[in-house]
Amino acid sequence: MRFWFGVLVALSLSVPAAVVGWSEFALTTPASAPASLPDPQSGPTCSSICDKSGVNTAAGVRAPMDDYLRTRRLGMGWIMEIAFDPGDAARTVEAINRAHDRNLQVVVRICAGATCALRNPDVYAQFLRDVASQIDGEFWAIMGPNEPDLELWAGDASGVAAYMNAMIDRVGSIPNLKLMSPIFNLSNGITHTYFSTMETAGARFAE
Repeated sequence: MRFWFGVLVALSLSVPAAVVGWSEFALTTPASAPASLPDPQSGPTCSSICDKSGVNTAAGVRAPMDDYLRTRRLGMGWIMEIAFDPGDAARTVEAINRAHDRNLQVVVRICAGATCALRNPDVYAQFLRDVASQIDGEFWAIMGPNEPDLELWAGDASGVAAYMNAMIDRVGSIPNLKLMSPIFNLSNGITHTYFSTMETAGARFAE
């Protein structure tokens, strides 16, 4: 079990510790960027943990090519892609391959808001199998909602725990897939109680 610290935090279900943060400013153009932020076209803006930071594009899978290039120019090592339904599998494969071609690691997030076409664990599991079979190298996927206290498609904390556990059972053996828990927002005051409720409901964070 490990924590990923940044604006958001998730528990990795399968690997040793590291630090990952998500940066939105990497996608800001020079014309619109505040004076206090670096030029997105310039080189690395940090020295020791750049490769453990990344970009959340906040858009559907397969971001514009410039987003991957800017992420690398900033010295970052990660990018998040969002899939919304089973039909996004081919676009997700393309997005992961684009990222890998630029030495970026990928986190796959699913859905937004209160509805999700991947809500059925069997459907999401097949989606991940389809993606994993078509890429070279590893990728990461979130086993539930992003900010589950706000995105309610998996239900309450007990429902989210059940969904996460169901996904562990279904995809834990895929060799090139790394599992992440639902993502928790550090700025949300109820995160600690939500997490505790998931634990009480049997969430298998240690797996």
